[in-house]
Amino acid sequence: MRRTLVRRVTTALVITTGLTTTPANADVLCKTKKGTVKVRVACKRGETPLNIAALGLQGSRGPKGDKGDPGQQGTPGSPGATGRQGPQGLQGPQGAVGATGPQGPGLVVKDTNGTVVGVYESEFDSSPVEEAAVRQVGSTAVRIQLAGSSFQDGIRLFYASNNCTGQALDELAEAYLVHPGFVHNGILHYGVGAASLQTGLSKLEVPTPGGCSGISVPPNGCCDSGPFGGNVAPDATEDLTALVPPFHVEAP
Repeated sequence: MRRTLVRRVTTALVITTGLTTTPANADVLCKTKKGTVKVRVACKRGETPLNIAALGLQGSRGPKGDKGDPGQQGTPGSPGATGRQGPQGLQGPQGAVGATGPQGPGLVVKDTNGTVVGVYESEFDSSPVEEAAVRQVGSTAVRIQLAGSSFQDGIRLFYASNNCTGQALDELAEAYLVHPGFVHNGILHYGVGAASLQTGLSKLEVPTPGGCSGISVPPNGCCDSGPFGGNVAPDATEDLTALVPPFHVEAP
């Protein structure tokens, strides 16, 4: 009886000592063949694993604790560095032509419906007196010869071909700020862009000032063969058939 009591006390002391010196990463109690209890990561061969709960060494699970208060909001971080500038974007399409601006000072030529034809211009020192309307067509100012209360009808165009076909060219001096324009059958013809010295091989003229020695262009035109040299620019056109004669002049 005494030997049994001593053995139980010894075993308890060994268990207590083992638990006191248990490393943080040990989680198994092992009983050796000699009856001692060891704390190990894993029991060795021949040792018996002990159930901590069955030995009364592990208490029951406690109740869940209350939720902690939220922590204080941290201070905002400092702004980051400015990023590099991105590449330049592509150029957008050209916008539509704006509406006609208000009438400025000076005399204005209008058609029978009150539509503006252009700014009135006259040369009283010429005989007979020459009257014209200066009209803005896109970025080009064009001077259109008038004949009384309507346009003076007639054109003179040059061509690099010998039969008045292909790209038409208009006479245009390099220093002209206002380009001369000619109207034929309600269509305005004028030189656009920079003038350059060229040689034309044919010329279309309507009406024909004299007899036609070249190719007749009905009803009253003529295509004469060249060569013809001079400063010219590509021909551009504007439809003016909506402007209805008789024209009149109004003061501002």
